[in-house]
Amino acid sequence: MKKKLFKISFIALVSLSFFSCNFASGDDDLLNAPSVSSKESTNSIVITHERLSSTNERVNIERINVSLSNAEPVLIATLYPNKISSDQLIYQDRLIHKDKKYKYRFVFIDSETKKYYTKWSDAITAQEGYTEASTPYLSYNLSGGASLLYDDKEYKLELKSGTTIPPLNDGNTVTIDNFTDEFSPVLILKAGDTSVAFDLSADILDGTEPTFFDLQKLPLNFYNKKIYILGIAAKHQVKPNSSDVTGLDWTELVPINVYFKNPETGTATTEKVKYITIDPNTSTGTPFN
Repeated sequence: MKKKLFKISFIALVSLSFFSCNFASGDDDLLNAPSVSSKESTNSIVITHERLSSTNERVNIERINVSLSNAEPVLIATLYPNKISSDQLIYQDRLIHKDKKYKYRFVFIDSETKKYYTKWSDAITAQEGYTEASTPYLSYNLSGGASLLYDDKEYKLELKSGTTIPPLNDGNTVTIDNFTDEFSPVLILKAGDTSVAFDLSADILDGTEPTFFDLQKLPLNFYNKKIYILGIAAKHQVKPNSSDVTGLDWTELVPINVYFKNPETGTATTEKVKYITIDPNTSTGTPFN
């Protein structure tokens, strides 16, 4: 059976902060919090902040569900200010549960070492949104056991035999409006302070034949570092009036188990992969600079 490769492509400016690495030292270092309002007519929470600087390459919007104990911040959107004409940066968060309480913050990014954080917004309760009882999953539902195998001889990841990554609406009795059509799956890898989202080909969703992600094709800055497989998410490119991408919507990141592959049997071992390292000598590419 012919083996297929995961389609590998960079998402926008390559580096994405799915987990914030640079935190401000105190409130004095933080920018003013964004304003928030819950819109019943659009089933969304609207988050607004003034532009910061023309040097900002992108702006991340993070959310925390304060209705949950020990909740962690999650990335929900990336905006590209140079593609947005308004002085206000406005985002509508549509993937929310009704009656849940959320806080938001903006992260203005000039580079991976230059990030400017706002304070967290006031907590706001979603007046409308998806009902948690009927639509519990607003991202991938991997409760069915989907997992990956790591071949440490060939430096490849593959979907474990007999498992699938289900459609985004799987597990919900009420489907999410336009969710499957708008969003596409991505695999999130992290090395050092750099997190990168890679497009996944449609083959990974059904697991009908061997599908591989060739780690030797990773960017050079992933080599000789501990590479962590954070999980999968979904992205949607925002194109309001033209072909220009003004931003990206992200679903919440869902962790996925990764096991070592038995080189003799080709099946999964019971040992989970904590991280992966790639030797530069295995690269099929040639450094140019």
